Amino acid sequence: MIELSQMERDAITEILNLGMGAAAGTLSEVLGEEVIVNIPSIEFTSKKDMPGKLGGSSNRQLAAISETFEGPFYGESLLIFSEESGVELVSCLLKTPLAIKRLSELEEEALLEVGNMVLNACLGGIANVLLTEISATIPRVIKGTCGDIFQDLRAAIVPEDLVMLLNVSFELQTKKITGYVTFILGITAVEDFRKLVNLRVAELC
Repeated sequence: MIELSQMERDAITEILNLGMGAAAGTLSEVLGEEVIVNIPSIEFTSKKDMPGKLGGSSNRQLAAISETFEGPFYGESLLIFSEESGVELVSCLLKTPLAIKRLSELEEEALLEVGNMVLNACLGGIANVLLTEISATIPRVIKGTCGDIFQDLRAAIVPEDLVMLLNVSFELQTKKITGYVTFILGITAVEDFRKLVNLRVAELC
């Protein structure tokens, strides 16, 4: 088990805040409403326990946009909504009320586009802070319960059972939209990420 020092936790939290701030700005611009970002959480967990880390009902239907990323460190990033929030978000994007409770193929494409913008803005914000470059794959939509979504992750990208889970929740209050941006790093990637964070902290001190 990797133990992060308090300084490392504080630094990673601040980096996530800055990255998510960039993502929130992008989403706010698209929707025309302030996005409220909550305090990030950082924890180590096994893959089988990941579904319980987002809270809520284990049977609740979710929609997630997933993409892998690589650079000095690598992993999987996800933008996760309840399916109701996903429908509401697409309704706001298309400026058309949707009576349905499930996303059609066309509406999934709209959700995919906003997910791509949000995740890339967040990764870009993190890369800017760390003075590095991070590239991402083409995103995809995964639907199902939290367990279904995490089970569907690309095992080749994060092969280890023990992972670092970085969660940032956000909300748009008047539109009743809530979601999570989640990063999953395997232990090998965590060490690389940690070294980069410590190097950047040392440069700033």
